Amino acid sequence: MASSQPFTLPQPLKCIDQSMLFASSVRGDGWRKEWRQQFWHIGISISLLAVTEWGDQAFQLESSNELLHLLFAVLPIFFRAISGYCLVFSLIRLYELKQMPDRRLPEERTIASNHFMKLNDTLAEYYELTLRKQTISCSHPGSYSQEERLALEEMLIELCQIDSQLSMVAQVRKSHAERARMAVQLNLGNRISQLLSRKLPAIEHD
Repeated sequence: MASSQPFTLPQPLKCIDQSMLFASSVRGDGWRKEWRQQFWHIGISISLLAVTEWGDQAFQLESSNELLHLLFAVLPIFFRAISGYCLVFSLIRLYELKQMPDRRLPEERTIASNHFMKLNDTLAEYYELTLRKQTISCSHPGSYSQEERLALEEMLIELCQIDSQLSMVAQVRKSHAERARMAVQLNLGNRISQLLSRKLPAIEHD
């Protein structure tokens, strides 16, 4: 009789975290966040300029105290200078962001096109969308024969081994390009392709 015990991974898959970073980079989340921040900075700068101008007109003090008179003369100049600088900086930064290809920051473009990061995303997607469903179905009696269960166990073991090697590469303090070369040297791309090409048992049986 085939076992109905659900599968458990020996350790959390590290490729899932890398996959989330990859997906975020592909979407350009960092670019969009900075785009919104610069608009917020522009709004704050314009508001501060308006408040400074209003305050300068509303609080014209006639005081015999020279220090106080100087203070109220210098403060508006200071706030205008700071607000003006922030406004110009944000406008320049918005222009720079607008020129970036695919609306991604340079680091995001590097990650989105990196072979090592794509391998993590492929492995994580295969587990989340395919193997995980298969392992959940094992908890239902009669879902798999013993041979099919053993085959699925072998696939999960292979997936975890590949994930461990990807995690090892990720921990190396090297650039994304060097990590990609290490992944090629370890033949991880071919191993993932072979894993994805293996036939899966049907989830339901007659």
